[in-house]
This record gives sequence, structure tokens and C-alpha cells, in this order.
Amino acid sequence: MDDNATKGLHLGAGLIMTIVLIGAAITIVLIGVALMNQGGSKASTMANDLANQQYTSYNNKQVNGDTIMSLIEQYANEDISIVIDIGGDATSYIREADGASFDDYTGSLGDKVDDMSTLIKDSRDKTSDKYVSPTKMFTCHVLKNEKTDAITIMYFKDTTED
Repeated sequence: MDDNATKGLHLGAGLIMTIVLIGAAITIVLIGVALMNQGGSKASTMANDLANQQYTSYNNKQVNGDTIMSLIEQYANEDISIVIDIGGDATSYIREADGASFDDYTGSLGDKVDDMSTLIKDSRDKTSDKYVSPTKMFTCHVLKNEKTDAITIMYFKDTTED
């Protein structure tokens, strides 16, 4: 009988140890999955920040009209909206990117210009009410898409209106 009791104790202890080991393995796997998800989220945020850095370096900075024209040409093929508020009675206008939302940042968008070449031509034409003087100063505001956290709008406001 002693032999059977010993075997039973060994079997019970082995069963308990097996359950503890399986529980520990499951806990380690769950912690690892949580850490991987957190790391993936941070990596995604860092990648977005790096991708947006070319735009965010202009956020809340004063730039002249010549810089704006260079940026328009530089980002001509990018999926980003560019809004230039000329000031005075002139209309604001935009090259509209897919999914861009301006939502009353300064009110009406005014005329939308989807063709970048039209925007560049009008901006350089001194007779146009959309002319951007190379020496005029503007403040740049970079706006993100709330859903994707991607930069969707570069908004340039005439600083003489502030």
C-alpha cells in the first residue's frame, strides 16, 4: 500500500507541476503578445512621424512666398492639400488631396484647384488675385488627418492679417 500511495503522490505532484508549467507558458506567451503589439504600435508611430517630418518642419513657421512656391512644386505629386490664404479680399484656394478635411480652420476654402499646374500658374501671375508675392510672409500650419494621423493639409496664412 505504501508503494501505491507513493506512486499516487508522484502522479499528483507531476500533474500539479505540469499544470503550473502550462500556466506559466501561457502567461509568458500572453505577455509576449502584448509587448509585441505595444512595440508594433510604437514602431508605426515612429514611422508616421518620420514620414511627416518633411512637412512638420514648417509647422507654425514663417515662410515667404518664394518658399511656398518651392514647396508647391516639391509636393506636386504628393497626396497633400495645399491651402494659401492670400489675405485681403483675395480668395483662399486649395489643391485638394484625397480625404483632406479642412473643417472650418479659417472658414471657407474658397476655390478648389485640383490641377497643380493651374495652382502654380495662378500663384505666379501678378495679374491674378491668387498671386503669391515671393517676398510676402506667411505662417504655415500643418494639419493631420485625425483618422490616419497623416499630414493632409499645409495651410499658409498671410501674416499681415494677424
